[in-house]
Amino acid sequence: MIKESLQDVNSITIEECSELIQLNRWISGDVTLRASKEEIDSMVLEEMVDVYICLEKLNEKLEIVPEDFDSIYISKVTRYNELMNN
Repeated sequence: MIKESLQDVNSITIEECSELIQLNRWISGDVTLRASKEEIDSMVLEEMVDVYICLEKLNEKLEIVPEDFDSIYISKVTRYNELMNN
């Protein structure tokens, strides 16, 4: 078993996040995409799961306290909703 360093986890997280660019390309009508909407939906879902897993690993490596995370999360979601509804 390979022990992942913080740098490893960070690099993998960045790589997985970058793969979500496929959704942006589809939304913007990029005609160079060689996949159907269904294939892109499937790829995006898979990449979202990959990103979620990576963020959990990053969370573990950084030893983030769940209560601290939850507090900031609630604040950010509230702010996001306020911005989107105005």
